[in-house]
Amino acid sequence: MPLRWGKVWGIYALMTFREAILARIGAYLAATSMSERSFGLHVCGDHKLVSRLRSRSVTLDRIEKAEAFMRDNPDGIARPVPTVAVASEPARA
Repeated sequence: MPLRWGKVWGIYALMTFREAILARIGAYLAATSMSERSFGLHVCGDHKLVSRLRSRSVTLDRIEKAEAFMRDNPDGIARPVPTVAVASEPARA
């Protein structure tokens, strides 16, 4: 497994890609007070996403979704997907 430089607890250290992703997710969860379960559900509908990442490989697609979610929701509040309002027919008089 290739090693990368990563910042954990303010210290740069060599870590694997998996450790770097888990460190970023862990820091995000701590900063936003979001649970691992809630994070996984918001990211991809998988409440075990973080535990699966710890124990085995997850797809790169899911990692990218997690990164995008953290980037788009820095305060931890998942924004609802905007819906298109359909105009109804005016009431007949």
